[in-house]
Amino acid sequence: MENVGVVAAPAPAAPKAAAPAPAASIALPGVLPLGKDGKPLNFDFEQGTLRDWMATGDAFNDQPIKGDIDQNRKYGKGRHADLQGQYWIGGYEKLEDKPHGTLTSVAFTVTHPWASFLIGGGSLPGTRVELVRVDTGEVFFTARGRNNETMLPVAVDLQALKDKEIFIRIVDEESTGWGHVNFDDFRFYTAKPALAEVVKLANASMTAPPLPQDVYKFAGLPPEQAQRR
Repeated sequence: MENVGVVAAPAPAAPKAAAPAPAASIALPGVLPLGKDGKPLNFDFEQGTLRDWMATGDAFNDQPIKGDIDQNRKYGKGRHADLQGQYWIGGYEKLEDKPHGTLTSVAFTVTHPWASFLIGGGSLPGTRVELVRVDTGEVFFTARGRNNETMLPVAVDLQALKDKEIFIRIVDEESTGWGHVNFDDFRFYTAKPALAEVVKLANASMTAPPLPQDVYKFAGLPPEQAQRR
């Protein structure tokens, strides 16, 4: 059974003009996963390229994005990504919502009991981030956005997958409003990341309904499915 992160919330009626408190500015002591050569993988995109990732379709053409959301782009005024560093995956920034595609990382070994990454964008089932086991092909964790460009962190419990190989898959199968994914900064942690303060600051800056202070196991599922599971 897969776990699902990030509770979807209705799109805000109108974004605030002021920038929200930057979620990624709170230091969370994590480390980038290592590749087979022992070097950190490009999971924060700070190389300014898609090295260590493979794209299919067109949704992730011309990625990663450098800098924050262009305030002059369509629907850009007052919206902010809260990226970590200089680069991030911004699914709307170049080609808007129309194209579909996937962005899949190289496989890597789970060396820590916890992980976290930043996610924003749409809450539809077709816009999601999946974590997949290499040995079985099982999608063991799925996260979606909250119909908001601002990325917030999601914690992932990897204790049962120690020394297993996994990979990340960013999926965009939607073309309607909020049909895109924002993503950044997948890292490992030695203990569960303390994300409550990050979410608290974000809640104080957004017009959307408050977000949970932790990840709910079945968040993002339709109510009838969540009840059954």
